[in-house]
Amino acid sequence: MNSKLSKLFLGSILLSISTGPAAILLLGPDLIGYSAVSGAALNISAEALVTNDVAAFAFIGTGAGSNTANLSSSTGAVSTGALGSAGNIYAGAAAGVGAGASSGDIYSYAAVTLAASGLAGNIYSAAAVTLGALSISQDVYAAAAITGDGANSKTAFISTASDISLYKDTFDVDAALEQIVSAQEVLSSLDSDFELDVGYGSAIFEAGVWEGTAVTVAANAIIQFDGKGEENPIWVFNLDAALVLGAGTKLEIVNAGAGASVIWNLGGALSLGAGTSFVGVAFVTGAVTGATSDVSCGNLFTNTTAAIGIGTMISTNCLGTDTWTGSVNGLAAGIDITNGVISNKSLAVVTDPVLVSEPSTGLMISSFALMFFAGRLKRQS
Repeated sequence: MNSKLSKLFLGSILLSISTGPAAILLLGPDLIGYSAVSGAALNISAEALVTNDVAAFAFIGTGAGSNTANLSSSTGAVSTGALGSAGNIYAGAAAGVGAGASSGDIYSYAAVTLAASGLAGNIYSAAAVTLGALSISQDVYAAAAITGDGANSKTAFISTASDISLYKDTFDVDAALEQIVSAQEVLSSLDSDFELDVGYGSAIFEAGVWEGTAVTVAANAIIQFDGKGEENPIWVFNLDAALVLGAGTKLEIVNAGAGASVIWNLGGALSLGAGTSFVGVAFVTGAVTGATSDVSCGNLFTNTTAAIGIGTMISTNCLGTDTWTGSVNGLAAGIDITNGVISNKSLAVVTDPVLVSEPSTGLMISSFALMFFAGRLKRQS
């Protein structure tokens, strides 16, 4: 029996209660708008481009010349490389902006250093602030001494805890990590359509739910996801263990419309060989290693204690237009998962950002405005 999935869009996941019409939020806005979330450290390579925000439980570092959106570390330091740029920075420890680099506002529970010729917005530090030679910032507020020139105004030895805490509340890493685990459980409940081999060279995969243990792809392979003319095909890969892609491997979607999506649910690590071009939204139990590789369209989410090392991550406008977002910023639609079978679900109008007033039996993945999954499964015997 062949099967295909269609009409899948990405956003937040909701889990429907089988005994009533209310649905509770399973994977919500904590992951919407993020290119990557790490349960440990997160490192971005030099000269990388990251289109959406990133967050981590521990240290975040970006390489020289990299350009990123907002950076949020729950407990660790945040350090940006020289000559790069970043959005706002939240650091559970120290924060540093490299020489000639720029950032938005900085919120840090420890010392802040703006290196020589650096640029920053407002700075809020629970410790000291050092402004390097020829650096420029907006207003600076610090609970200890402020050294160096270049700020619009400087206010030392004041309490900054409330400002820092208020910004911290804009992202809850612990909640995001819980949502990643929940999403993996939902994906694992799907009935599989195809079995994966343990090793591949170049290969073509049709849409559907694929299942396997560990998978290794040879160097310089071309992996194609063939939508066979469908507008919104979806590929789900449930692996019990690791996915290893050899150097120079290219992943690409072909013969598919703007709603095509690839979802990876890995019970082990994700290893990307040098020069690999990865596609898909990946939920990873282990670490992601790919400092010299890129995510050409997708997102990386690792659960507790799993670090991420990666280069460029394109998570929105993957084709350079607004017609294919390709990640967790997709359009609203819905699907049912009942007894491991996925099928189309039309949504009622949703006005509450947390609850959906829609009855269901079993598991439902849906959304209020932006969703994680949406689509339908067409089965042909």
